Amino acid sequence: GAEVAGWFALGQRVIAAPLNIVVDSVAQVYFGEAALLPKNDVMAMRRLFLRLTARLALVGGLPIAMICALAPWFFPIIFGPDWEAAGRYVQILGVMFAVRFATVPLWHTLNILERQDLHLLWDGVRLALVVGTLLVGETLGFSHFSAVGMYSLSMLFAYVILWLITWRALVKADQQGRMSS
Repeated sequence: GAEVAGWFALGQRVIAAPLNIVVDSVAQVYFGEAALLPKNDVMAMRRLFLRLTARLALVGGLPIAMICALAPWFFPIIFGPDWEAAGRYVQILGVMFAVRFATVPLWHTLNILERQDLHLLWDGVRLALVVGTLLVGETLGFSHFSAVGMYSLSMLFAYVILWLITWRALVKADQQGRMSS
């Protein structure tokens, strides 16, 4: 119902809003650095991709873990006792947000490689996962916490798929010895 939707929206926005600012900034810097690489040096792009993935995982993991660990206690203090469930949602969504933080800035790699088709494919898979997850949860009568958990797992899976698709496109471009700019 509306109450559950409100909890979800608040929980997601509280963690997503600051992360989106950082993700967008990192993505712009990454795109600029990657575009400056020599046109045919896909190996340099692969190194940059792996280095940034590791850095984002390290830099994002700890703050996200801290926010998620403390959310159920701070949400009632900040937003009132009726919003404790939103803090629990943040906990449930935490790992998904950490993986999102480490993968989403790197999707520009597909633009550089001129593989927007792969990004479109990923968007379709992500949509199918979200809709499928919600339908399964509704059909099986899952609690709202279980439904958010299923959503979180499906999105986590989607972000892993995005990383794998992007990495595979880099490997394939390296094997073909080309990269667009």
